[in-house]
Amino acid sequence: MRRRTALKAIGFGIGGAVALGGGGLGAYYAAAKRDTAGKIAFDRALSIPALAEAGSDASGARVFTLGIRSGETRFKDGPPTRTWGVNGTYLGPTIRARRGERVEFTVRNGLGQETSLHWHGMHLPAAVDGGPHQSVPAGGVSTATTSSRRGSRWAARWA
Repeated sequence: MRRRTALKAIGFGIGGAVALGGGGLGAYYAAAKRDTAGKIAFDRALSIPALAEAGSDASGARVFTLGIRSGETRFKDGPPTRTWGVNGTYLGPTIRARRGERVEFTVRNGLGQETSLHWHGMHLPAAVDGGPHQSVPAGGVSTATTSSRRGSRWAARWA
């Protein structure tokens, strides 16, 4: 048998095994029972974050001061869970601004490690949208200014 023929046979064999395995996994997933309607007790109210308090600077920009910190939150009976939050121990506040209004965020990192915030729902330039490229060092402060656009706003922490 030639080397090229042998390599083709091995390649087809591996490809076939992957296709059959993937197809089997897909069939297993499709047959799984995912309906939990009426089976889960929703006995706790959804926690809606409060509105963040804002000040204004000399230029008239709305200024939000956000402090990231650790804490504990009790989600159910039993011991509390260690959590991180913005202006609290869990989640972060709701940010409200008028469309077109200049908004400034001052973020103070009260954690023992660097972190960053990503602004969900806000249409921002990539340079101020948060994420790993825009970290705030432990104990550090970051400031960003932008113009507000309409949308729902909430922040996620990236460790």
